[in-house]
Amino acid sequence: MIQINFNEIKIDLLFDFISEHKNKRKQRRMVNTKEDIIKKITDEIPWVDIKPFSHNIISLQLTLLSEHYGQEEANKLIRNTKLIELGWSEEKD
Repeated sequence: MIQINFNEIKIDLLFDFISEHKNKRKQRRMVNTKEDIIKKITDEIPWVDIKPFSHNIISLQLTLLSEHYGQEEANKLIRNTKLIELGWSEEKD
């Protein structure tokens, strides 16, 4: 006679389900929409030369924007905000 421990199987399946769910949530959080990136940049602009690392945050977000949505999107944002006045410049594709 074969004995099957259903409690262990249920626990294993539950553990797999939870692990998969956590991984999916983590992946969703890592994706930045164009609007999210633009908001982070525009929220940081008033703090340039006031808060430490504001330049770094803006530059990193501009890099993300260009990598995910194209350099033209990053250049458009630089043109349409006062980033040029603050020292940023448009980059070629």
